[in-house]
Amino acid sequence: MENSLHILLTSDERIICATLKDHLCNLGHQVEVVRDGHTALKKINAQHYDLALVDLCMPGINDIECLAKVQHNRQETPVVLISGDDAVRKVIKAFRLDAGGVLPQSIQVPNVNGGHENGRRLGKLHRSRLKNQCFVGNSSATQQVRKRIRQAVEANVDTILLTGETGTGKEVVAREIHLQASLKECPFIAVNCSALPESLVESELFGYVKGAFTDATKDRPGYFEMANSGTLFLDEIADLPLHTQAKLLRILDTRTLIRIGGTQEISVQERVISAVNKDPAHIVESGHFRDDLYYRLNVFSIHLQPLRERAEDILPLADHFLGAYTARNGRIFEGFSEGAKSSLLDYQYPGNVRELRNIIECSATLCPPEVSLIGAEHINIQKGVSAKLLSQSNQLAGKNEYEWILQVLKENRWNRRQTAKKLGMPYSTLRFKMGKLGIT
Repeated sequence: MENSLHILLTSDERIICATLKDHLCNLGHQVEVVRDGHTALKKINAQHYDLALVDLCMPGINDIECLAKVQHNRQETPVVLISGDDAVRKVIKAFRLDAGGVLPQSIQVPNVNGGHENGRRLGKLHRSRLKNQCFVGNSSATQQVRKRIRQAVEANVDTILLTGETGTGKEVVAREIHLQASLKECPFIAVNCSALPESLVESELFGYVKGAFTDATKDRPGYFEMANSGTLFLDEIADLPLHTQAKLLRILDTRTLIRIGGTQEISVQERVISAVNKDPAHIVESGHFRDDLYYRLNVFSIHLQPLRERAEDILPLADHFLGAYTARNGRIFEGFSEGAKSSLLDYQYPGNVRELRNIIECSATLCPPEVSLIGAEHINIQKGVSAKLLSQSNQLAGKNEYEWILQVLKENRWNRRQTAKKLGMPYSTLRFKMGKLGIT
């Protein structure tokens, strides 16, 4: 695999070693694990490594001493530190020794996949990649998604369809495909099709030329041109008007487009990743999704199961989101108490991964400054409301969007704002959908 790295991981924490090794190997890297600093030094002196991940609190040798010796003996080997909760002063000293970066232990799965210009810059590159979300989890369903991502990247598939409920992480998967398959300077453009006003859909997607309409005072490229040579992610693609879907089908077939008001064909050669949050077969049957466009998009599909069906991923995801919160706010947490873990596991998550992230961020915010362990009392889950929403969602899963919205409108006596809240969508989106579906 191009850009595959030979990595030495040094830590006496078995969970950290197992998690990092599993993820890095899935990305195609070769990982060796050692448990102490003396062995790490022997390994580094004996052979070349592209990267060393070093635990700041490992046995056998002083951690800073180990780093200093690595830098002295193997200056071409960048070092990324895995820091403990009480290692702030050590981290500062480590930076003076020119460590490539510092990885908090609470950030469970770093993404170090990517090219490097030289060994000295590699640590900085890895640290910057940590800011990106990654597809976290150890369940068989998540492993299958990772496998499908690798297949799409290795086969250089340029048309991909993602399916799964809202909040399952479809954009995260799209970004991961882009990161693994594209050069770093290639653009990634994400478009929420359901949020585009119908009158502006085509000008936003395809662009326009000066004079095409009243406000067209200059030429403007659309999202397709902006994403050229990179990745265009079209979320909720079935919400596009049918006549726009027809134009999109032609663009996918010919890889050319014509701006609104223009005559010149423009070549567009990007990867197009689309997403729907309901069973596409049901959407096609309802008449809101062109069957020919569906078949064209479904060249290669990846399905994301709801979080309630992959419970093994809940705690790894919770650790990941807590680590991200820590990185943003500089506050250190020991993790979750057993009671907090039980609360997180004993929940259905109708809002899926997005809801879990919000719960973790809210819990970290509510946790008093003097407390470093998040307990069950800090986990803010409104189980009654969410359980009702999940039950409603399950009951309506087999119905088309028209029936779904109409039923909830009737239940809420045609109060649109209350209906939008119950459906879990912005009020403007509900109005747009009602207009498109002819609900008045």
